[in-house]
Amino acid sequence: MMPSSRPSRCQPATRWSPRRTLPWAAVLVYCAVASGCAAISNPVANGVPVRRLSPELLGESRANLELIPLTALRQKPPDSYRLGPEDVLGIWIDGVVGPAGQAPPISYNPAGTQAPGLGYPVPVRADGTLSLPLVPPVQVKGLTLEQSEQAIKEAYTKTKAIFKPGEERIIVTLQRPRQYQVLVIRQDAAEPNVASAQQATARGLGFVVGFGGNAPRGARKGQGFSLQLPAYENDVLNALARTGGFPGTDAVNEIIIERGTFSGDLDKADVIRNQ
Repeated sequence: MMPSSRPSRCQPATRWSPRRTLPWAAVLVYCAVASGCAAISNPVANGVPVRRLSPELLGESRANLELIPLTALRQKPPDSYRLGPEDVLGIWIDGVVGPAGQAPPISYNPAGTQAPGLGYPVPVRADGTLSLPLVPPVQVKGLTLEQSEQAIKEAYTKTKAIFKPGEERIIVTLQRPRQYQVLVIRQDAAEPNVASAQQATARGLGFVVGFGGNAPRGARKGQGFSLQLPAYENDVLNALARTGGFPGTDAVNEIIIERGTFSGDLDKADVIRNQ
């Protein structure tokens, strides 16, 4: 007698539906690309491990770098202006430097950044002295305007008794402060800042020379600036500020300072051409 068997319950067959699968596949692909999956967006099958790179190809470590305050890049302002060679003073000595009984002449600075000066222009010579009539050269290097005026009075009342003490009429002013020529060579911009170059030329800072005119787009280019900086402003901070600011993020973190003088425009052109 055959054993009786119960009919088995059949499971419904599962069907693949492309409408349900495609949206989930699109979501997975989007997540992989958006999260920066290197296997999909940037394959590195032929990459070189960092430990095998040459030291010349690695960036410089910034672990030992220190932040330099901006005040360290400028000169310490003096207590008062100290005279030196190439300063131009305005001097009036009644009856000696100027006609007797007449008011001293007034000179105005064309730039409008300095108060008007009284007297006739007298430059401070290379040895720091003033050449004045009837008296020996007067040493004024390192003196303030008040001290230099007192030194001139003593030259006309004590060294040479041309005036009696208290009867001299002497005025000393600063007509034009001395300036220092600074040549700045910059190689820190992919595209030269034409606006800053034009602004520098408009201020009378000198000529601007661009390098690499035929270089491909995006290549680093250089610029040269010839500046005339007033005394006590001839420092790194003012030189950088007047030539476009601090170096960009794509530049070498380095500033080279070379002290020297130029004998003419030819030497300046040689320095620019050899950079």
